[in-house]
Amino acid sequence: IFWWSTDTESPFRSVQVDRVASNAFGSVYTEAKRSASTGIGAGGGGMPLRVQEESVMGVPDGYVPISSGVQPPMTFPRLEYVYEGEVFSIDQEKMDVLKRNSSKISLAQVSESIGQMQFGFMDVSTFPGLEVQDVSLTQDREFGYVVHLSASQGMISINQNWEQWQSVQPNCEDPQCWEDGQLRPSDVPSNLRLIEIADAFLEKHRIDRSSYGRPEVQRDWEVFTSRGQEVFVPDIQQVVYPLLVDGTPVLNAGGTPEGLRVGVNIRVNRVAYVNNIRALRFEASSYDVGLDAEGVLNRAKDGGLYSYQYPNATETVQVPIGTPTLEYVLIHQNLEGESNELYVPALVFPVLKKPDASIGRTRKQVIVPLIDGFEAERPILEPRPLPEPLPVDPLEAPASAPRAEPAILEIAE
Repeated sequence: IFWWSTDTESPFRSVQVDRVASNAFGSVYTEAKRSASTGIGAGGGGMPLRVQEESVMGVPDGYVPISSGVQPPMTFPRLEYVYEGEVFSIDQEKMDVLKRNSSKISLAQVSESIGQMQFGFMDVSTFPGLEVQDVSLTQDREFGYVVHLSASQGMISINQNWEQWQSVQPNCEDPQCWEDGQLRPSDVPSNLRLIEIADAFLEKHRIDRSSYGRPEVQRDWEVFTSRGQEVFVPDIQQVVYPLLVDGTPVLNAGGTPEGLRVGVNIRVNRVAYVNNIRALRFEASSYDVGLDAEGVLNRAKDGGLYSYQYPNATETVQVPIGTPTLEYVLIHQNLEGESNELYVPALVFPVLKKPDASIGRTRKQVIVPLIDGFEAERPILEPRPLPEPLPVDPLEAPASAPRAEPAILEIAE
C-alpha cells in the first residue's frame, strides 16, 4: 500500500544498532526514581499501579486482595532470595545500553497524498509541509481488524474491529446463561495449536519474525488451578515471540518477554490482535558497570528491580534462585518530557521454587540491572491499602445493603 521513504529496507524487518557516544542517554534510572514516589507501583506509559504489561490475561501472580473497609496492618513476610547457582563473575567494566530509535520512520507517501486532497468544503493543499503521524485502517466486515500505524512511535498494532466481532461473545440476559457461556480449562487448545494459529496469521500478513525467538504461550491464569480456586479462563490466550537483540533476549520490568504479542480468541480460534510490531533501530551507548558479582547477589537477595518489602514483617521466607543469564530489561525512561525505551543489560536469576502463594506475591525471576546507579537509586516499593470508602447516608440506603466487594490492588512485581 505504501512504504517508508527514507530507507529501501523495512525498519521492522531486522535489528540495526548504531554506535553513539558514552552515557548518551542520561540517567538510566530516571523512571525508577519517578515511579517510586507513587508508593505503590512502577512502570511506564502512565500506569502507576503495576509494571507495564505484567500480564494481559487473567489474573497474574502478584495480586493482593484488600478490603475496602478499615484495614489491619499487612503481615506478609519478608522475602529473601538465596543463591543456589554456579559461581559467576562480571569481567566487563562497561556495557552497552540500547535506546530504540524511531526517528527515521515517516509516512511520506501518505503525507504527500493527503496534502494534495481537496474537499468541497476545504483545500488541504493550502497547508504546506503536512506530515501524517498516525494512520488507522479499518476492515468493515465480519472478523475484521483495525490496523494502526504510529509514525512517531515506530509501531504498528493490529486489533479486532469490535463491532464485527460481536458474535463471538454469548448474548445473555440472565446469570445462568452467562455462567453456562464461561470457558473451562478443557476448552483451551494446546500450546502447539495456539502457536500454529499465531504462526499462520503472521505468515499470511507477512509480519517478519526473523529477529524473534521461539514463541511461548503465556498461561498465567493456570496458577489459580493449582490453588484450588475458581478459575476464570480468558477468551484470549497470548502467544509471545521474544525479541532478540544480537541473540540476547529482552524482558520487560515485570519479567515477561518483550516481543510480538499475538492474542488468539479461543472461542473461534482466530487471532484477535498483534501488538508490539515495532521498528528495530537502536542506538548503543557505553555505560559503566556498577556492580560486581557480590553486589549483584546483594541486590538479588532483596528482590532486584522494582522489588518491595514490608517494613513491619516479623517473618522471613527464603526463596532459592539459580544461575543467572545475561539479558536486556526494558526500562521506560522519562527525561525532560521525553519518553524513551532503554534496553539495559541485566542478570536474570530464575526462581527455583516459589514460596506458598498465601504470602500474597511471587515472581518467576529476579532481575538485577548491571549499569552504574542501580544500587543507589533502586526503590523498594511499599504497597499501601486503598482509602476507606465514604460513609453511606442511612436514609438513602437500606440497613441490609450489601457490603462493597473487595477491591484489588495491583502490586508491581
